[in-house]
Amino acid sequence: NNILLGITKNDMNKIKNVNNIPYIRILAFNDKGREIIKNIKTNSDINIINKFSNISFSKDDEVFKTLIDYDIKASNIYNLIYYKNNKNLLKGPMDFYISPKYVK
Repeated sequence: NNILLGITKNDMNKIKNVNNIPYIRILAFNDKGREIIKNIKTNSDINIINKFSNISFSKDDEVFKTLIDYDIKASNIYNLIYYKNNKNLLKGPMDFYISPKYVK
């Protein structure tokens, strides 16, 4: 993973001593997950990312930026494989086009 994503020692040092989770990313949820997300929104100040186009963070938050950059890189690599046989559906960084899925 470190080689594939280009994770550096400097970045690892930057994030390994984090006291608070800077964000959670919702990929899919069900009714129980909806309750948990509501509870997190009510009782914490953690950023909940359900759509990348709505991301807001301080430009000075290096940990958030570092983690989100790696998150996007990992998704881009995954999507290259996932859309291998349907490249016409790949629009670029799919994180900006795909919303979380509700699972019944």
